[in-house]
Amino acid sequence: QRDHLTAQLMEDGYLNEYRFAELFVKSKLNQKQWAPFRIELELREHRIPPALIRRLLNEVDPAQVEENARYLAKRWRASKTDQQLIAALQRRGYSYEQCKSALDSAAADSLDD
Repeated sequence: QRDHLTAQLMEDGYLNEYRFAELFVKSKLNQKQWAPFRIELELREHRIPPALIRRLLNEVDPAQVEENARYLAKRWRASKTDQQLIAALQRRGYSYEQCKSALDSAAADSLDD
């Protein structure tokens, strides 16, 4: 019974692996400001095929990833130490280099204000 229902939903386009993965990438990137590394880990947990993950993550604009890191660093700058800020960004999937760049950018922005 359940297999028949699942097959019917897939046939009708309601269960679509590509659509799920595409929306997952967009929402985590735009709403949670996750980096591609963290998104990839989460998609693997959802058993999305690696080829599909690579395809979707190759479409991610690196400039947006950098902007997201800067946004988070600027937002958290007042409430966290530099080490806490780097750790928080790394939990979201950013590399150490991206964290340092975002931290330097947030520090420069705070000097401008």
